[in-house]
Amino acid sequence: MTRQIAFLALFIFGSTLVLAQKKELTLEDAVMQQYRSFAPDKLDMFQWIPGTSDYSYLEGYVKLMTASANNTKGKELLTIQKVNEVLGSKLRWFSGLEWKNKEEFWLNDGLNYYSYNVKSNTGKVFQKLEEGAENVLLHSESKNVAYTKENNVFVQTASGKGLTVTANADKNIVSGQAIARSEFGIHNGLFWSDNGMMLAFYQKDETDVHDYPLLDINKTPGELKSIKYPMAGQKSEKGRVGIFSIESNKTVYISPRGDSEDYLTNLSWTPDGKYVLIAEVNRDQNHMWLNVYNALTGEFVKTLLEETSDKWTEPEHPAFFPSKTSNNFVWISEKDGFDNLYYYDFEGKLIKQLTSNKFVAKDIVSASADGRTIFFYATGQNAMNNLLYAVDLKGNQRLLTKVAGVHNVSITADGKLIMDQYSNHSTPSVSQLLDKSGNVMRVVMESSEKLDAYNIGRAEIVELKAKDGAVLYSRLIKPSNFDPSKKYPVLVYVYGGPHAQLVTNSWLDGANLWMYWMAEQGYLIYTLDNHGSA
Repeated sequence: MTRQIAFLALFIFGSTLVLAQKKELTLEDAVMQQYRSFAPDKLDMFQWIPGTSDYSYLEGYVKLMTASANNTKGKELLTIQKVNEVLGSKLRWFSGLEWKNKEEFWLNDGLNYYSYNVKSNTGKVFQKLEEGAENVLLHSESKNVAYTKENNVFVQTASGKGLTVTANADKNIVSGQAIARSEFGIHNGLFWSDNGMMLAFYQKDETDVHDYPLLDINKTPGELKSIKYPMAGQKSEKGRVGIFSIESNKTVYISPRGDSEDYLTNLSWTPDGKYVLIAEVNRDQNHMWLNVYNALTGEFVKTLLEETSDKWTEPEHPAFFPSKTSNNFVWISEKDGFDNLYYYDFEGKLIKQLTSNKFVAKDIVSASADGRTIFFYATGQNAMNNLLYAVDLKGNQRLLTKVAGVHNVSITADGKLIMDQYSNHSTPSVSQLLDKSGNVMRVVMESSEKLDAYNIGRAEIVELKAKDGAVLYSRLIKPSNFDPSKKYPVLVYVYGGPHAQLVTNSWLDGANLWMYWMAEQGYLIYTLDNHGSA
């Protein structure tokens, strides 16, 4: 009995010592090192190398590594130092890496575009832009580049010829940038046609929009700077779309067919380059028209489909063309209550509703080379997940990522191989190779939890029911020494705006590391995703 007591005392002492040896997370660690020292290991900037089953990724962002589906052990191909020696560049990392074929990749530093041949170890600058160029958009095949400078749009051709697309001296006229404050699926302001010879761009007239003052605290003393921001009920910007032809060096404009303050959203080009599709939404946001325009003249051609709602309609995705040889397209709509995929012909006739899920389709990833299979992200039954599905044009749907969590995938052009990198509540990161059916071929990398050496609490996911019965997800972060008999001050951290989902089934449950640090200071950190979130 004495020996057992002694052993128990030794065990308790040893356990206490292990706990005592855990490190304390500092605020500087939590803010500055979340994505450096503590980030789970994964295949950074993973890319399939075209025409092969080989792939590349970065190690420390300064080493280019390669491996293959048959041999996933990585080997060093190049260092950024070697690339700089060959190019005469000063790149700090493999910025903008994009493989063009199995021997050549491209890099860019924002102004200069470089090509590098790994077989001959040679390279060159193939585009050099002027200082001040912003929102740069390179068309890979033609090598033409579009960009903005201040409020205007410019094009530089592959031969280096500079073309002025807009020349507005009035600062209220802004071209080539996102409009509608980046809502309705609008993320940029420049759009190349498939052949790279025509450029569509957004233009907004902010003359009637009120100037709103912001304090710039980067200067001492602080300085007021005005931005254009329409408050509720005030005049909004007037948007339109320009289409510039390199061949004619001319621009035509498309204005809203309804009110001048209608939203022109989700712009896309048809594969044949003859037409531009624009989803026009009225200011009340309860009526949408998907309109077709002639790319050469800007003239209205037809309305492919309309959507109305007694509450609101909100297109967030441009038309997706699964085949490069057809103008048939896939449209994502939530008209049946959830975002689903619909397949239309170019006359606006519904060929097939491809999905009828009672959960959200989040985005289309790609289509197979033959255009018959579409890969897309969706939540599945649990809204905290991001899963990969495939659906063919007959509506046969398959779940390809079987493990719950937030998945990020890269698919070969033929759709036969998938690199899947995911995390969830209990998994920092796993990188695995899947076949076309979603079967795991092999695990390539599995990360340890780098925060195990620190005193850190855990998040609890709590489901709440809304008044309409919908499930809302919330996250409660407690300190590692949480005492259920004690009262704690609570920080309620919310966003609540459109599309911003804060609670996810991912590493740290979607939270920032500083929230876990703050919990260790004696707080509970609570976040709820409301109905308006994604």
